[in-house]
Amino acid sequence: MEDWLGANGWEPGASMSAPTLNELARRWWWTRLEPDWQPRSPEESQAILAELGLTGLFWQLVPVEGDSADDQPDADHFDR
Repeated sequence: MEDWLGANGWEPGASMSAPTLNELARRWWWTRLEPDWQPRSPEESQAILAELGLTGLFWQLVPVEGDSADDQPDADHFDR
C-alpha cells in the first residue's frame, strides 16, 4: 500500500487490520435489526472506537473538552 500511496501522491491515513474491521462492524451493527433498536449516543459510538484502539483525530466523534473548531480538520486538510 505504501508504494501505491507514494506513487499517487497520497500520504498514509487512518487504517486498521481486517480483524479490527470485522470487530468494528460486528459491534457497530450487532443490534441494528432488532425490533427495539435505538440509535446509540455519540459517546457510546466513541467508546466502541476507543475499545478497538481506534483513537486520534480521525476517529474522534465526540468533541474533547478544550478542543475548538480551529483544531478540527476541514476539507482543505484532505487535499493532496
